[in-house]
Amino acid sequence: KECDWSSDVCSSDLFCRSQHPLPALFIYVGYWNHFVGTLHGYHRQLHPDAQDCQTPTHGRITREIVMMHFLLKGLLRDRSRSLFPVLMVTAGVMITVAGQAYFTGVLGSLVETSANFQTGYVKIMSRAYAKLAAEIPNDLALVGVDSLLKDLRRSYSTWKWTPRIHFGGLLDIPDKNGETRSQGPALGMAVDLLNPASGEMQRLNVRKSLMRGRLPQNPDEILISDELARKLEVEPGEVATLISSTMNGSMAIYNFTISGTVQFGIQALDKGAILADIRGIRNALDMDDAAGEIVGYQDDKMYLDETAQALPDN
Repeated sequence: KECDWSSDVCSSDLFCRSQHPLPALFIYVGYWNHFVGTLHGYHRQLHPDAQDCQTPTHGRITREIVMMHFLLKGLLRDRSRSLFPVLMVTAGVMITVAGQAYFTGVLGSLVETSANFQTGYVKIMSRAYAKLAAEIPNDLALVGVDSLLKDLRRSYSTWKWTPRIHFGGLLDIPDKNGETRSQGPALGMAVDLLNPASGEMQRLNVRKSLMRGRLPQNPDEILISDELARKLEVEPGEVATLISSTMNGSMAIYNFTISGTVQFGIQALDKGAILADIRGIRNALDMDDAAGEIVGYQDDKMYLDETAQALPDN
């Protein structure tokens, strides 16, 4: 109905029709704000018989909600504003998580490999041997190892203790006449390989590292790195002579049978390594009931620094 804008009184209709377009525009904008506010409980609804057409806008209008609604619709309608930012954030999160998982795995693998092949969780050796450990001074090795292992296993039953001997020398490959066909330097490690209770076969991942041949079945059989075998042109089943020095300092010459070749994926070992059972090396180097070191590992395969640090104190 017609409304006199100079008067404060009009008909009972909510909308008033005016000949001037600008007041009508403000009325429709005001109605939209009133509608949004009503949905959120910010307005009082006018009585249908209200006589005042120029009721002032309520002071609690939340323009933030209207603006958020407007921005949200804009983001959904314009993919350049919504899709690409979401893709970028998703890609960034994926790269961060993948990188963190990768580097954590690499560092964990390096620490585990170092413990399995070299340091152990704890290591027992003579003080003199420890000072010159890089030179592998087997003349300063531990003696009476069997009784020492019994004491360790009784006192620290939650740990696994195993003896090891590190050695070096020349590996000589003879021909059919017993003359030298080829030879090369090699570094070796003797472990309790034939004893399943020691866990050395699994700890050093020997089965999966086997390239050719088979695993040793007696103390006089050895494994050598596949690269060294190809360099010396030797095949599994052939005889190799180890030329080294005994615990007493004299020359040691001992024949072994190469049962197979291995590749550990560690460059220092793959260039020229020998893996043997400790009983065979004890016979070759005159180290009866002796070992260069005794390494200890926790049963749950989880290194706990507090537990390891407490061992020397006891």
